[in-house]
Amino acid sequence: MRGADAIVRLGAVVVVLAIATSARAQPCGTGGPPFATVPGVVKVTLRAGGTLKATLVCVDANMVILLDAARIRQVPLADVVRIVKPRDSVLSGFAIGAGLALLIAAGGPGEARYNPDYDHGKATLQAVLTLGTIGAAVDALHGSSWTIYTAPPRASTARVSAGA
Repeated sequence: MRGADAIVRLGAVVVVLAIATSARAQPCGTGGPPFATVPGVVKVTLRAGGTLKATLVCVDANMVILLDAARIRQVPLADVVRIVKPRDSVLSGFAIGAGLALLIAAGGPGEARYNPDYDHGKATLQAVLTLGTIGAAVDALHGSSWTIYTAPPRASTARVSAGA
């Protein structure tokens, strides 16, 4: 049975890796290989004035491919003014810090083993709040939005007349 369990686990790892990497390996549109693939949600500003908020699959020389509500959208690159990856919420940093504190607290009783008066619940709450706040502060300090693509300015069609 032990060998069969190992084979099943190995098969599961192979399937998960194949699913996780298949989107980046596929060609993007018709403009050749992709020049930008960014995980997560991006904000796409269109020339018509609207914005799209979706997951960026890829950008190539002609096309931006987005995944929006389980639907693939293809937007011509000529219609795009800017693609920006927004910063993460500070709450994500707090959640990571708090999760780390809970993971450490779940690791063992620590001080409670030697001191019967030790309040494990209070110490855990303090650790969650402290590490959560540190995580939020670190996320606020280094988290900023960054521009993935900015369209070159269009040539003006207005004619300049030579003076009288």
